[in-house]
Order: sequence, then structure tokens, then C-alpha cells
Amino acid sequence: MKIVPEINTTLRKQLLKYGVSAVVSYILIFVSIYIFVDVLKWNASISFATVYAIAYVVMFYVYIQKIFMIEYDKGTVFRYILHLVTFYFFNNLLFNLIYGYLGTNYFVAVLLNISILFPLRFISSKKLVFKG
Repeated sequence: MKIVPEINTTLRKQLLKYGVSAVVSYILIFVSIYIFVDVLKWNASISFATVYAIAYVVMFYVYIQKIFMIEYDKGTVFRYILHLVTFYFFNNLLFNLIYGYLGTNYFVAVLLNISILFPLRFISSKKLVFKG
């Protein structure tokens, strides 16, 4: 008797692609935030919000074309925007809580933010947004 159920091939591929795209996007997020904060001397909170807004828009196209491979319609776009707004709010709230309130380094705040919200983003993307 198996305690852990097998993951079907499609889900495994989606999870792998999602993970790889997340790693690439997070590397770009880290580099971009570093450039904005340490090189250009922008405010860390503004840098975080700007970089994440751009990343979310780019990732929509990656999700529909490379990961979930669905034909999207207005409903998908609406669900993604709702998803985007929700996670944008929680990303910024969590970042500012960790960075501002706890006083951690902004890179540590980004890393903790990613660690906490990544699993929730995949599940909600798969089950609610790109359910085609």
C-alpha cells in the first residue's frame, strides 16, 4: 500500500516547468532588485513592487504558452488579474512585514517571501486560474 500517491505525468511536467520558470524569474527578480536598490539607490519597497509587477505580466505568457498550455479567454485573463492582484497584495504585505517590521535584509525578505508564497501560487494557478 502506497502512502504517498503517485503524481501523474502531466502534473509532474507542469510542476517541473513551473519550478524552472520560477527559479529563472526569481533570479531575474533578485538581480533587478539589486540593481534598483544598490546601484540606482531606489527605495527597496518601490523596487520590490515594480519588479514584481513586471514579473507577473511576463509570467502570464509563460504560464499559458509553456506550462499549462491552455487556450485562454476573457475568464482566464480575469482570473489571472484577480490572482495577480491578490498575490501582489500578499507579496508586498509580506515583504514589508519581513523587511520593514522585522528589519531583515531585503534579500532575506525576498527569499522568505518566495518560500512562503511559492507553493500557494502554483496550487492556485493550477486549480483556479489555468484550469483549462
